[in-house]
Amino acid sequence: TGPYEITTRWTMTMKFSLLPWKPELVFTGTSVMGINPLTRKFSSHV
Repeated sequence: TGPYEITTRWTMTMKFSLLPWKPELVFTGTSVMGINPLTRKFSSHV
C-alpha cells in the first residue's frame, strides 16, 4: 500500500439456511482503503 492507503483483512461468516444441515459459509479477503490527506476521510475502497 502507499502512503495514504490502509490495507485491511476481513472475514465474513453466514449460515446457509436453505439446506437442511445449515452449513456455515466463510468468506475472507482484503480491502485497500484510500485516504484523502486533505480531508482525512476515506476516498476509495478496492
